[in-house]
Amino acid sequence: MPKREKITLLQKIAPNLKHLAKKKVLVACSGGPDSMTLLDILRTSKGQSIIVGHVNHQLRETAQRDEEIVKKYCKKHGITLEILTVDIKKEAKKTKTTVEECARNVRKKWLEEMRIKHHADIIATAHHSDDQAETVLYRITKWTGITGLVGIEWENGYYSRPLIWLTKSEILNYAKKNKIPYWHDETNDDTSIPRNMLRHEVLPRLQEINPEATQSIIRLSQSARELKMSFNTFFREALERKSFTLDWYHSLPLGFQHEFLRCLYELSNGSTHGLSTALMSELDRFLSTRTGGKKEIKKMKLEKKQWTVYLTIKKDY
Repeated sequence: MPKREKITLLQKIAPNLKHLAKKKVLVACSGGPDSMTLLDILRTSKGQSIIVGHVNHQLRETAQRDEEIVKKYCKKHGITLEILTVDIKKEAKKTKTTVEECARNVRKKWLEEMRIKHHADIIATAHHSDDQAETVLYRITKWTGITGLVGIEWENGYYSRPLIWLTKSEILNYAKKNKIPYWHDETNDDTSIPRNMLRHEVLPRLQEINPEATQSIIRLSQSARELKMSFNTFFREALERKSFTLDWYHSLPLGFQHEFLRCLYELSNGSTHGLSTALMSELDRFLSTRTGGKKEIKKMKLEKKQWTVYLTIKKDY
């Protein structure tokens, strides 16, 4: 790879790499081009120590092939590797969830266990700007509030996405020129999966209208992120105190009320995943009266006492 081009690519993610300096990073690696590129960049940047976590979901006959790629790379470079093998289809039936949701839940729980086991500071994933555009579009089609347009945050809790400002083409180009081994996940070509349909059919059509459509969506997500940060700052005192009066809540404009509920839910559950319009309406109804009571949604527990509402986050045991 020409030196000038490599510097340009790394400069785009330099702030993210700097954030990881002197930290122990658990790299979530599937064996695809995105995560293998992330792994290679973190290995060669030498600003942090790394370990690798790979999940074999057993969804494809080629899943073992992907596992072997990650194994071979880690062995070659002396990197500690943890592997989870799980029958996701069987687990999804057991938990009565979709295969995609089950895979996400199992992966997230296991990565957190590995982070604790290895005393890692950060879990790094290989999400990039194309993923961001797809996520924003997907949320628009399902339902989202204004701050939901933030999409994938480059940093959230223990998670970091160092490649979030890179495009898929930049990642593929880097992998090719640096001879990074990877395999293509065939399920990514299945357009019956909504995200794949957005990637392969919708975004290309939008780019016919505006070649910079993806970048425009990214800028929209950045504007939404600025707004979300403003809301979080505005609600900081109540969030830190984990209590608020109903008088204060009802004095807020309607849009502010909904954003405050989003803040409470996200504080309790680590993300807004699962926060639907139905749940928002349920919370609205609960807070519309001064009658005492309790409301529990996932890890969030609200209790009304004498016109004050207290937030408790349920622990996992």
